[in-house]
Amino acid sequence: MGHNHTDGANKKVLLISFIMITGYMIIEAIGGFLTNSLALLSDAGHMLSDSISLM
Repeated sequence: MGHNHTDGANKKVLLISFIMITGYMIIEAIGGFLTNSLALLSDAGHMLSDSISLM
């Protein structure tokens, strides 16, 4: 007789995580490009792979 209330909650958490990581990735890529920082660009690339995994 039990039912699960977490179906939609898991999708919501994944969507919020995806939006946050993608947003930070874009900001980091812009900052890395403007400051010629290879470290920031490299981390933005890493976050891109994280975003793709969440998608």
